[in-house]
Amino acid sequence: MKQRGVENHSMPSCYGQKLLQIFLFIALFAIATMRNTQTAEAADDGFWEYSINRDTATITKYTGGETDVVIPSVLGGKPVTCLGYYAFTDNPYIVTVTIPSSVEVIERGYGQGCFGNCKNLSRVDGLENISRIGAYAFRDCGALRTLSFGNKLTTIESGAFMNCASLGNLTFPSSLTSIGEYSFSNCDAMTEVTVPLNVTSLSWYAFQECDNLKKVSLLAALTEMSPSVFRDCKALTTVEIGPSVSFIGEMAFYGCSSLVSLNISDGISSFGDSAFSNCSSLEEVTLPNSVRTVSNRMFLQCTSLSDVKLSYGLLTIQSEAFNGCSALTSIELPKSLVSIEWNAFSGCPKLTDVFIPNSVTSIGDPSSWSASFDKNIVSFRCYGGSYAEEIAGKNGIPCTILDSVPSDSFSFDRNWIDMKVGQKLQVGYAISPVDTTDAIVWESSDPNIISVNGIGEMTAKTDGQVTIIATATSGTRLTLTAKAVRVPTQISFYNSSRTIRTGETYQQSAYVSDNKGELDVIPVYSSSNPSIATVDANGVVKGIAPGQVTITAKIESGNISASYKVTVVKSSSSGSQNKPTNSSTSSKKPSKTTSAKKTISKLKISRSGKTLKIKTIAKASVKVEAKKSVLGKKSKTIKSNKKGVATIKFKKKIKNVRVKITVSKSGYKTKKKTVKY
Repeated sequence: MKQRGVENHSMPSCYGQKLLQIFLFIALFAIATMRNTQTAEAADDGFWEYSINRDTATITKYTGGETDVVIPSVLGGKPVTCLGYYAFTDNPYIVTVTIPSSVEVIERGYGQGCFGNCKNLSRVDGLENISRIGAYAFRDCGALRTLSFGNKLTTIESGAFMNCASLGNLTFPSSLTSIGEYSFSNCDAMTEVTVPLNVTSLSWYAFQECDNLKKVSLLAALTEMSPSVFRDCKALTTVEIGPSVSFIGEMAFYGCSSLVSLNISDGISSFGDSAFSNCSSLEEVTLPNSVRTVSNRMFLQCTSLSDVKLSYGLLTIQSEAFNGCSALTSIELPKSLVSIEWNAFSGCPKLTDVFIPNSVTSIGDPSSWSASFDKNIVSFRCYGGSYAEEIAGKNGIPCTILDSVPSDSFSFDRNWIDMKVGQKLQVGYAISPVDTTDAIVWESSDPNIISVNGIGEMTAKTDGQVTIIATATSGTRLTLTAKAVRVPTQISFYNSSRTIRTGETYQQSAYVSDNKGELDVIPVYSSSNPSIATVDANGVVKGIAPGQVTITAKIESGNISASYKVTVVKSSSSGSQNKPTNSSTSSKKPSKTTSAKKTISKLKISRSGKTLKIKTIAKASVKVEAKKSVLGKKSKTIKSNKKGVATIKFKKKIKNVRVKITVSKSGYKTKKKTVKY
């Protein structure tokens, strides 16, 4: 009789074998886990449960009901170095804790930690030698008021002091490098925070909803501020941000309703969405010329914001950036600005005066541009013939036409620029008079190689050459050539050593690369002692006399080098004595001299969609191996043309596949290369 809900089918034998294999694996894993567990010996001593692991003890549980707890420094004859993740969790009796100097780590918990939810814990002493405070270690210790960190502390993990509402101001040591997410969120007694110099990681929500936090000083070596770090700190009035910070994350200061002014350093270039949304007391903002974008909803509902200064260098004001800034009456947009997105200034009922420069070429959605401003309130100041005048005319916006001052001189400081891939570089130019109203429109002939933004700032994305074009409003058009090259960052040898006979030659070419892969660059080779072994420009080593030398390959431009050892032994006419040995395969017979064969020095590979282009020597045999599903077959072999180019067509787009390429030609050493796309 069949059971309800269970089909009466026999199990295939292969399926049964797989199940058996799974059960065996689980059993073996359980046994291994038990063995590993047994290496940490469990024991107890009065109220203290602990484990011994080699030469140290970890407290795993305190079972007592004392109010003033002194943690022992030795248990089971071993020093106590660690407090386990649930050692004191939910203990309702503890009021004070003294931690011995032997303890170095408070383990991380999951949801709750070592002292989590100890409701009456008010004081912790003895943190001087602690290097890491684990996740949720003191979470929900609402009565905790006093503790001090030692100068060995490097890490405060996620939620370590979350919801410690009575915890006052803390002095963070200079040794601290990382503050985890939610680590001090809802610490309502904090009034001031200074993040020390060596902190490189300030994670999400770290000080969120600290209701009485008034002053923040970010002196740290931070390059980025994570999202929502100070979100809803409603008493925050003062923020100092160090010069190393280049990015302020999404909602970093969202809802800081007492924040009146901002001191934003010159290094900041971008912001996450809603970075200062709902800062309802914020009155004035000055953005430095390093800022390229005012992000989506960046100052949304900043209802007291009346003074906004935007600097040259700003390119884009994104959607709803100043939406709902009801105190804003006028704004001067910088002469670098290109785009104003939809709803950027909507909901600003007092904004009646906006200066729009010639550089602006986009205002909102072309089909409903007026969403960028409140059409029935705003009026423009702009120049005749500008995009702003055109838009105002089409939509019935009052527009004051200003007198234009055309440029009478416009020139570049050079006509050729060399760049490295990954580099950013500003085009140098001069335009006069200084009060010209001309805007400059920048273009690149191939933005995929080198792009250029609205202020002439170029970014080299890959190697190649482009033409940069700059056109002034008055009609002057300039061009220059920019070339980007890949620069070696790494060099290495496959073999770390080699043994050869006197008179014998051996070649090992150095592998030169950057972060995108191999480069067709020949380094400078040298020998530490040419009287023992010489090396030529192609890396061919020749044994001269018995001894050992170091062969070095160096890239002068990047100041990088690599080396390997060559041992030269005396040549034996019989071949039975003093046979050279390879460091990695000593059992193999030594290879014959390679000096008679030339080297294929050039092998450059590029891809586009389903096509792979290989540049090498002329009339060579080029074999390509890859997945059959992508290539169409396991391998394809073709001849390179007179220019050394071989083009291989794949069945599918070349993506997520490893491709092996072998180039061979009579009289040359075979060259192989594997690339992954």
